[in-house]
Amino acid sequence: MKRAACGIGPAIVLMIGAAAGLAAATDATAAGSVNNSPRLALHLTTPTAKSPCLSPSALPACTQIVTNGNLGTYYALVILTNGSPTDGVGSVTFGVSYDGAPGSGVDVFGWSPCAASQLATGTWPAPDTGIRLDFNPCRTNEPLGTGTGVAAVACYFYLSAYSPDELRLADHPDLDYWTWTNCAGGPPTGFGSSFPSLGEARFTASGTATGWNPCVPYPEVYEACTIAGPRNVGSNSLVHLSIVNPKPGVEYHWFPGHRDDFTIVSLTVGTSIVVRTATFGNDEILVSTMGQTPIINGVHHLVVNPAIAVTPTTWSSIKLFPEVE
Repeated sequence: MKRAACGIGPAIVLMIGAAAGLAAATDATAAGSVNNSPRLALHLTTPTAKSPCLSPSALPACTQIVTNGNLGTYYALVILTNGSPTDGVGSVTFGVSYDGAPGSGVDVFGWSPCAASQLATGTWPAPDTGIRLDFNPCRTNEPLGTGTGVAAVACYFYLSAYSPDELRLADHPDLDYWTWTNCAGGPPTGFGSSFPSLGEARFTASGTATGWNPCVPYPEVYEACTIAGPRNVGSNSLVHLSIVNPKPGVEYHWFPGHRDDFTIVSLTVGTSIVVRTATFGNDEILVSTMGQTPIINGVHHLVVNPAIAVTPTTWSSIKLFPEVE
């Protein structure tokens, strides 16, 4: 796959169905293009009486994946996308995270596998539990056409959102990463399990706040963006980063790097963020518009230098990034 400043690969997609008040995006395939780095994305649709496991409509275009919903009842489908037809996909292993308190945030009432067998941990699908789903036969079909990648529904949840919350696909709790196997049962190659590969759906009263869609559109078209801000930073300090010349109407999503040394303390969607640094270490901050065409990627490296004085920062400076639904 082609990469710009911070390239991001293919996807397993978690699709979520909403009873009402959904806002969708538009065009390019959820199957995206072929790559050995599947992803997990979130898509909202209305529940139906018929199982979505074999429904062609369960495999939307990348930019038609909906990650924003209002408060209501939903299906949540986990969909494999962007797999390699040469290697195929034999299984996927991942976790899930949400509020879980009865009557608060997201409540999952049940789930149904679309794979041949499953091995769950804990009281799946409770928050912070995990599962492995095995396909039989192994998935090698590209339902949206040659070059768009293997795509298939793995499972789906039935849930309601009672108050604002986020539903996230996550690393498997017993492994501290999510992964997949090829048709031979072997491990993936060239696979990165960074947070941007894991999808997120957001539920709000207005239904307009979007989550994260990591699906790689087809064909893949990339652009690089420039991030303004310091690179050598003080320990345990607040750092402001922003996009230089952002494109109007484009949704930018920010993520900490693999080391997870730093924490984003502002909203993670927008043209600028606030990052809290660690006592020592280095890491990168990623920004991407994955799921849109063109995909705009950027990366900004931060290195803690204890000799740099910490500039006092008040909470009011962080509140310059208000919650917007």
